[in-house]
Amino acid sequence: MAEVKQHLHEVKEKIYFEPLLEEIKTSINFMIIQNDVTITSNFDSGSYVYSIRSFIYSIFYNLILNSIKYRREDVSPVIELSATTLNDKVILSFNDNGKGIDLDRHGADLFGLYQRFDVSVEGSGLGLFMIKTQIEQLGGSINIESTVGVGTTFIIELSV
Repeated sequence: MAEVKQHLHEVKEKIYFEPLLEEIKTSINFMIIQNDVTITSNFDSGSYVYSIRSFIYSIFYNLILNSIKYRREDVSPVIELSATTLNDKVILSFNDNGKGIDLDRHGADLFGLYQRFDVSVEGSGLGLFMIKTQIEQLGGSINIESTVGVGTTFIIELSV
């Protein structure tokens, strides 16, 4: 948490989503190839957010990595990102065809510190906690829709 607050003093800048996504895809290219991952995007023309770059990068990176880590073994992972700007808000959607999360069982604890629901995959239980903390520090919100065996969608709302 202290690390998140430390980054709040970073300069805000205009962050375009498409180049950011390309940067992340390049950084995890080996993982994308190794797991036969398809990542598509549908961003409004010139979609951006005026924010802290390290936070936005971390949010994108962690959600994409989670989609790959928690993939179903019987299908190639497909991750679809989209952004829509409405008035002074941008709505980001991260959708995957992974294992899904049983929200009835785990929904209340989903963003908790050190919460892990699938121990078959390596992890510390920090990813979703950090994502939610960063989004809230930016004045935004995050919601989730998920069906076990079908996939998960994270919906993030941020101020432009």
